[in-house]
Amino acid sequence: MIKTTAQFAFTLAALCTPCGCGTMHSLNDGDGAIYGGVKTDLAMGYLCVAGAGQENQDAWARAYLSSLATLALAVDMPLSFAADTLTLPLTTLVTFTRLTADQQKLNTPT
Repeated sequence: MIKTTAQFAFTLAALCTPCGCGTMHSLNDGDGAIYGGVKTDLAMGYLCVAGAGQENQDAWARAYLSSLATLALAVDMPLSFAADTLTLPLTTLVTFTRLTADQQKLNTPT
């Protein structure tokens, strides 16, 4: 029983690790924008759909890009929305701090 529970927990953790990766990208590599994970997923989905729609793509490339678009828009975006909502206090503070610093730079005489 314990072994089965541990296997289930490990499998669940492995499946959920890539979920919400738009949010992780926004927080780690991006600018920590408000709902940046959703914005990243929308951009990724758009680029994949646009790439799949090009006439010079072969069938495998179109299928691959369509699969990535589906993953980004149908799977990751709702999870990024949830993760972005949970991190909203942090991203709001980061955005407010950035805007305040920019405003102080504008008001400082040179």
